[in-house]
Amino acid sequence: MKVNDCDIRFQLDIGADVNIITSNFVRKEQVIPTIITLTMWRGSKSQPLGEATLDVCNLKDYSVHSVKLIMV
Repeated sequence: MKVNDCDIRFQLDIGADVNIITSNFVRKEQVIPTIITLTMWRGSKSQPLGEATLDVCNLKDYSVHSVKLIMV
């Protein structure tokens, strides 16, 4: 997938409630505060840095989708 002109390999998790991305691939001006608290599968909790809705391009068929991503 391509996000902000960066090729990123995502790992699919069909059981996840949110999509996450590291802060390396998100511009500061794209981030908005979030009230979401992430709960890991073992029960530990983590506060994300924010969230962003970004255009994600599938490099196989070049389709573009607007995706809400939680930044960690």
